[in-house]
Amino acid sequence: MVSALGQCTSNRFVVVRLFVDAGIEGLGEATITARWSGETVASVTDVINNLLFPSIKGVDVQDIREINRRMDFVCKHNWFAKSAVEMACWDILGKDAGKPVFELLGGAVRSLGFRSRFSMGAYDVPRAQKRAQELVDMGFTTIKVKVGGQAEADIARVKAVR
Repeated sequence: MVSALGQCTSNRFVVVRLFVDAGIEGLGEATITARWSGETVASVTDVINNLLFPSIKGVDVQDIREINRRMDFVCKHNWFAKSAVEMACWDILGKDAGKPVFELLGGAVRSLGFRSRFSMGAYDVPRAQKRAQELVDMGFTTIKVKVGGQAEADIARVKAVR
């Protein structure tokens, strides 16, 4: 991926495994991009194991507000680490209820009318144009185009994709 922050050729992740007394395991994930969040694999692992997990021990996993309050109390920022723990809590709740998490959060608001999971990097114009056509051929009707570099190059890229 190419963005205003530069080129990213790989990603690192921390997977959170949270267990509750009922024997249910919840999984969460933190994508590690230090230039974006300031977090590293080492910092996320340390914050989760030494601050976040101890702060929520004994709290009912259904009390997401209290879990977030306690995590915010023991450390500032560390959004990706906190998100991974909360994600694991929601995973437990979904498994316990036998429902997907989106249903626990209120269900679908509207039907998914377009495929929009693709975010195109800040590619040069020919590459962006070729990739956009491939995406349209796959059924995408909306493409997010990264900008934030040289204005002229950004404008040319957006025009080529459009």
